[in-house]
Amino acid sequence: MVSVPAGGQTVWWLLTVLLAVIATVLIMRWDDAHLLESAYGQAVPGGAEQLGARGIYAFTGQLTSKSYGLFMMDVDRGTVWC
Repeated sequence: MVSVPAGGQTVWWLLTVLLAVIATVLIMRWDDAHLLESAYGQAVPGGAEQLGARGIYAFTGQLTSKSYGLFMMDVDRGTVWC
């Protein structure tokens, strides 16, 4: 049995209500389309709604025998920079 000091029951009631609210949200899954839209890292040129492998890619590579660099490739413009 848990011994609760006088006035300490308020904390237990607050925890119970908070857990009930969290459980209700998880069960009902309030999916508001404006709050859970997909996030994309950059806009597609021309404003077209395209999905897939477009944009800028970053990868590492060896520059000299003792140094490495970060290469970036823009597939929309066809450029590569280091």
